Amino acid sequence: MHFALAFIACIFCVTPLMAEAATLTLRIAGVKSDSGVIRLCVFSEKKSRPSAYPDCAAGSPVKTANARIVGGRASVSFNDLPDGNYAVSLFHDADGDGKIGMKTVFGVSTAIPSDGIGISNNPTLYGKPEFADAKFTVAGPTSITISMKYF
Repeated sequence: MHFALAFIACIFCVTPLMAEAATLTLRIAGVKSDSGVIRLCVFSEKKSRPSAYPDCAAGSPVKTANARIVGGRASVSFNDLPDGNYAVSLFHDADGDGKIGMKTVFGVSTAIPSDGIGISNNPTLYGKPEFADAKFTVAGPTSITISMKYF
């Protein structure tokens, strides 16, 4: 009897915490080919390192995923994000090597990606994007579309 009451009390304690979780749906458009996958990461303003954005390896993203490409589009949903400010970075890993390819000029690697990239809010890119440029708010069910950019 005491166990049952304690269990019911626990459910009421956890329920308010669960209500704060939101669903984020990401739609990726403009992918040049269906080969490979879209590799993406979700940064939280509170829990990630926004100063390292958009570097998924250094920025401590709260979520990562690989999305299958069909007809030049991809999508992925995360069902358990707390409300807050986030930013997404992604790239089209067409060759499946897990790395963003960089263009070469006369055999020298440049800082220009050869793979397509995407940033939440679809900012115009003149160099490395900043978290502030890509930031959006999740408050309840949220859906955003990210357009791929190829250089």
